[in-house]
Amino acid sequence: MNERHVRVAVLLLLATAPSACITVGPDYDSVEPIVPDSWSATDAPAEEALFLAAPDQWWQEFDDPLLVSLVDRAAAGSLDVRAAGARIAQARASLGINQADLWPTVDASASATRSVSSPEVSSGQEVDFLRASLDAGWELDLFGGTRRSIEAAVADYEGRIADRDAVMVSISAEVAQRYIDVRELQDRIRIASDNLLAQQETYELVQFRAEAGLSTGLDVQLARSNLESTRARIPELENLLARTRHSLALLLGLAPGALDAELASTTPIPTPVADLAVGVPAEALRSRPDIRSAERAVATQSALVGVSTAQLYPRFRLSGSIGLEALSLDGLFGGDATAWSAGPSIGIPIFNRGRLRRGVDLQYVVLDQAEIEYERTVLNALAEVEDALVAVRTSRERRDAYGDAAAAAGQAVSLSLELYSTGVRDFQSVLEAQRSLYSFQDLEAQSEADATTSLVRLYKALGGGWQPDGTSGAT
Repeated sequence: MNERHVRVAVLLLLATAPSACITVGPDYDSVEPIVPDSWSATDAPAEEALFLAAPDQWWQEFDDPLLVSLVDRAAAGSLDVRAAGARIAQARASLGINQADLWPTVDASASATRSVSSPEVSSGQEVDFLRASLDAGWELDLFGGTRRSIEAAVADYEGRIADRDAVMVSISAEVAQRYIDVRELQDRIRIASDNLLAQQETYELVQFRAEAGLSTGLDVQLARSNLESTRARIPELENLLARTRHSLALLLGLAPGALDAELASTTPIPTPVADLAVGVPAEALRSRPDIRSAERAVATQSALVGVSTAQLYPRFRLSGSIGLEALSLDGLFGGDATAWSAGPSIGIPIFNRGRLRRGVDLQYVVLDQAEIEYERTVLNALAEVEDALVAVRTSRERRDAYGDAAAAAGQAVSLSLELYSTGVRDFQSVLEAQRSLYSFQDLEAQSEADATTSLVRLYKALGGGWQPDGTSGAT
């Protein structure tokens, strides 16, 4: 084949390559999860529900500037968020590498060698050989293997963004929960201190009555044991408070103790200024970044099936080189030292086709696994929302009941002290009333925090706070 024939063959191949390209493997079609029309844990019909389940920056609904500041700082400083951002950068770089495979490669090279052959087989003279060239190569993507790899890289990149959003949702909820825990423990310490003061007064009253012969030494010791039992609770609660502040600082990527000054002042447990209306399941699940991530994993694996399938087909490559070759430096630049080569090549799998087919089968099995994992993620999301809805309702009922119980116990303490002071009832009724008051007030504080935490869990279950493009509502 002469030079003219080679040029014609190359030109024909270049001209027909684009029109001859096909993309093997399955074309991905996103699937909508099969979900119920309404939540079983809410009485509102689906058509009446307003989709306010996951407002942007839901933590602002609590009207607590410090909480807003903590969540915003966690979004910027959390080590988990930074690690998720690094994984996005890694996926973006991988996408760029795959996209580069669509284009030709050009390399420059230069070499200079000196050789001496054996006198037995040649003249034994020294020979210099100098070469400088540009080498180009292009593998034609006739069967879409490269395009499928780009498709997989794009889906993986989008999945890493969804993973980052999931981390943001989780971090914002965890920060809010730890902050609520801090306020809860501060409130419980206040309740314990108030009861300690009241029990101290009662202890002094019993001592006075005992000295006057109106009470027994048993009453004094019972009052003292009740007093010291309450006193012992305060250091325990203070220990829990310190550990909770430290864990909150770690969520922000700070050293333990970094937030102690900001959290030193006591404020009430935050509660939302507006109630929550929950939308239909299909709308709610679209906000869940973990579901978007699982769906993108299915898309990634679908494309990888195409990458594996393309390996069953021939591989066409165009390569060429142009440069200078000479036996001396003067000849390299002074004479007719031009040299070139060009031509197509083809590689056809023959004896390894069985192995390649098993590779395709393997990718299909992995695709099935990704689809199963996607379905599991959807079902888990539905269960989390349903559980959170039940928890919101029951925690509020429990909070209200403990509030009523604490109010009744407060009146019981006043009445029992009055009856004890007049000698109508013994000290045992006072003791039981004070123990009940402290217990119910402590449980009321815990249930108040649990009611708010349950709402935070519901926001988290609904994927609230971060939009699908990976930004919060404020950005």
